[in-house]
Amino acid sequence: MQEGTIPLTANIPTLEQLLALAKGHTDAEGRLDGTQMSLPVVLRVSPDSFKFKPSAHSKTASPDSKESNDSNRRNSDAESEDVNELDFEYNHELDPETHTDQQRHDHAVLRLAAQVIATTQFPVGFPTETVYGLGANACSEAAVANIFYAKGRPADNPLIVHVSSLRMARSVSSDAAVLGEGESAGAGAGGRATYGALLKRHWPGPLSVLVPRCERQIPAIVTAGHGLVAVRLPAHPVARALIGLAQTPVAAPSANTSTRPSPTRASHVRDDLRGRLLLLIDGGDCDDGLESSVVDALRSATVPPELSPTSLQTTPTTAVIPHRIPPCLLRPGGISIEMLRKIKGFEDCVVWSPKLPSANKNDTIAPVTPGMKYKHYSPNVPLVLLESHQDETLYSKQQYREAISIAISARISAFLEKTPTKIITSPATIVILRTLSQSDFALNLPRSLPPQVTILQKSLGDSTAKVAHELFAALRDCETLYLNCLLVFIEGVAEADEGLAVMNRLRKAAGETIFFHE
Repeated sequence: MQEGTIPLTANIPTLEQLLALAKGHTDAEGRLDGTQMSLPVVLRVSPDSFKFKPSAHSKTASPDSKESNDSNRRNSDAESEDVNELDFEYNHELDPETHTDQQRHDHAVLRLAAQVIATTQFPVGFPTETVYGLGANACSEAAVANIFYAKGRPADNPLIVHVSSLRMARSVSSDAAVLGEGESAGAGAGGRATYGALLKRHWPGPLSVLVPRCERQIPAIVTAGHGLVAVRLPAHPVARALIGLAQTPVAAPSANTSTRPSPTRASHVRDDLRGRLLLLIDGGDCDDGLESSVVDALRSATVPPELSPTSLQTTPTTAVIPHRIPPCLLRPGGISIEMLRKIKGFEDCVVWSPKLPSANKNDTIAPVTPGMKYKHYSPNVPLVLLESHQDETLYSKQQYREAISIAISARISAFLEKTPTKIITSPATIVILRTLSQSDFALNLPRSLPPQVTILQKSLGDSTAKVAHELFAALRDCETLYLNCLLVFIEGVAEADEGLAVMNRLRKAAGETIFFHE
């Protein structure tokens, strides 16, 4: 059994039995109050049990499967795919002659989870390729409110809506054409931006795009009152099958307590939301380890010249001359800025900052997607980020390794001076998380280091992709796996490829940053 996996529950409860477990443990609003510590019920499934077939709306004749989704689509250079080929449906038909007991069990588990989403206000924990999600019916204001309550999430922090097909994605937007046939940002009718080329390459996958919200379908609570909604078609077969069975879009942030590191294992979800979550689907560890990238191409519509970053007007200021604002990566994640810029119409895609101009001036103030406003990803132990100037290569220069060793040693000394030895529980640990540095730092440890304190150095991998995959789990391990963890140091990475998303998370998680310069 892999680390962090929760034992298999052999008997699958009925919906009535599941709801009975919540009886007497809800508040006046019908929300779990955290007193039933036997919850959530955890049911394990194998992602391999779920297959997909072309829907009646798809133009492709290809059979299903994971081969048609994220990795091949992400790495393909082909531009000829029809965006409607994204319309695959979960194949829930089981042949008793060919399907195994495991497959029948797994399909029954998802039918139960889909019932919870479709017929109750309780959210469900489930795996995606990025992190575990906490999902509820995106069309139900009460169900979505339960997500905010369970997480302790601020009401002005919007959610991402997850769908199982392109057809479902179009149903949540008041302007479905932006998800349609347009080949590039700004290529739609009348210069209107579309996501066609982007979706062909990166859906299903760790990509969320902003579209105009259909007010009849998606309540304002999902977007914190904003007119745009982020929508994603996940690649994980369990997530797609669950949403398809529920037959409704699913609003789903990460399934953790607000501000905590995102969960990449079912055990992370259980530990954070015990007593506040009814049902959790354990589909194993998440593949990517970081949340989806969020892209806004609608800001690339034409805007008045005073909002244009490249405007050099010689005409009277009263004349409105249209200028194109480029698409924007609002939150870096599984799809890197380098990958986005390979797509026609996204070559000039920029990374969001509060100073960027926008067709809507309020966009620089009100967050339109998760991760733009609040503190996130923080473990319950002090985290110190070791960061170099991004124009310098920290990991290949010996002087930086020496500087890091000196800085860590000095910071440990300062910590011990403020922490009386008698209050340090024996044993205790100080953790150093190395990223691209593959050998331990040579530390000059202070003589005042108590004998019960162990210095542990751990590598997160030899590539930014591996670091991204291991990051959140490593931060959580510092809380639970290592005895009485006092302090954590972590190396930064260069902001290329997955490194941009890694540094985005680390800067929000760290309580302290030590900078290094030549």
